[in-house]
Parts: sequence; structure tokens; C-alpha cells
Amino acid sequence: MNFELLRVGIALAGVGFAAWQDQKTSYIDDRVLYAMIIAGALLDLATLDANFIYPTFLGFAFIMLLGYAAFRAGWFGAGDAYLLAGIHLLLPLPVALTQFAVPSYLLVLPPVATIFVTASLFATVGSAAFYARRLWGEHASVFKKPKAAFYFVVAFGLPVALLPLGLGALQWFAFSLFAESSLFFLVFKNEVSEKLIVKKVPLAKVEDEDLIATDKMPAALVKRLKIGKVATKEVMARLRRARVSSIWVHKSLPRFGPYILAALLAALLTGDFAAFLLLS
Repeated sequence: MNFELLRVGIALAGVGFAAWQDQKTSYIDDRVLYAMIIAGALLDLATLDANFIYPTFLGFAFIMLLGYAAFRAGWFGAGDAYLLAGIHLLLPLPVALTQFAVPSYLLVLPPVATIFVTASLFATVGSAAFYARRLWGEHASVFKKPKAAFYFVVAFGLPVALLPLGLGALQWFAFSLFAESSLFFLVFKNEVSEKLIVKKVPLAKVEDEDLIATDKMPAALVKRLKIGKVATKEVMARLRRARVSSIWVHKSLPRFGPYILAALLAALLTGDFAAFLLLS
């Protein structure tokens, strides 16, 4: 017995709350994450199927190891890694709840893999729209530069260039949107970073696990204090002992939790959203 509906219900409730809290506060309550992981582990053990349990827990260990490495490198939030690990334990096998699902023979990847890929695609598009709106509202002069004209010409041309490929309407729309969003970050990466994200703040206002812009700090200080990308308690203690009053950190970063929720819903509706797009 796999308890599929119970697993889906817990996953939706946990990820839904985590997404709301992440969007509102930029944090996800550890208790929610631990509850998802424990519930998933217990449901997996309750199957009493060693051939199912071992690979599931091996996948969990792999996600945690990869998530820890990505967190230490400043590429990924710790809460997001735990959230994906919890999803894996709750939904280790593909689930398709609607008639729009792709054929079962295409559902070969663990749901957490397709959810991560889909969430990354959604985040690229959503973040590009978010930062473009902020740049337009707060730094409109950015769009008067020559490279902005280049962006608009290429962004207009990309959808047109895709037309001869014979893509379905949904494929054409999705690929165009993703390509234009990726192009936005390629062209305006420095403006987004310098004007919207990287800020110098007093040490007292640096939040736990903020990302430190070490490239903005003296290299000798970074090396001497062994400052990494993440503002851990140990790093903050070293900075206080060195009487550092303020540092550069990455603020206004996109919240990944809501995109994970959107990707989870897409996975439940289609089985594998990426495969669904390719077949559309």
C-alpha cells in the first residue's frame, strides 16, 4: 500500500504553507520541513518494501548532500533543499491526477527532479518579470542604453525565429518566454545586481543565511576571516570580533518556495511538465 492520496495531501499542505511563508518572510519554518520529512519517511517505511525503501532513502541522502554543497556555495537556500528532500520522501514515484498527464512510459524520473527543473524554469521567467518591472519603475534610465535597444530587437525576433520550427502553440509560447527571460538576465545582469540586489547594510541588520557579496569586500579581510558566501552565525561572530560595521549582501532575491509549489501542481496535473511541453 503506497498511501498515494495521503502523500499528495501532505505534500500540498506542506509546500503550500512553505511557499506562503517563504514569500512573506524569506524563511521556511523548520518544523514544517521536518514534519514533511518525517511523514514521508514513515509512509515509505510503512510500505515494508525494501526494494522501494532503499532507493528512496538513497535519493533523499543524495538531495541533502547536493543541497548542502549548493547552500555552502551560496547557490541555494537551506530551506529549499529541505523542502525538495521532503517532497522526494512524500512523492518518490510519479503521480498524475488528471487526464492531461503524459503517457506513463514517459514518467521515468523521480518527481522531485522534474519539479526542480520546472521550478527553475518558472523562477527564471518570474524573476525576470519581477526585476524588469523594478528596473523600469526605479531605474528607467537603464532602458535608454544601447544594449537595451539590442535586447528589445532580439527579444522581438526570438518568437518570430521560432515560428518556422512548427512548434505547438504552448511550446512556442513557453520557449519564447523562457528564452526572452534568459536573455534579460544575460543583458541586464550587472544592472540587476548593482541597482536592485547587492546592498551595503549594517552588520546588525544582516539576517541569518543572507548571501554575502564577498567580491565587494577587501580580499585580505575575506581571506583572513575565512568569510564564505553565506552569513552563518560563525561568520557573523568573526566579523563582529574584527569590528566590521557593515558588509555587502544580496537582498531582494527571488523566493524559490512559490515556484516549487507551482511546479508541484504542474507535476500533479501532468505527471512531468517538461515532457508535457514537449508533447504539446
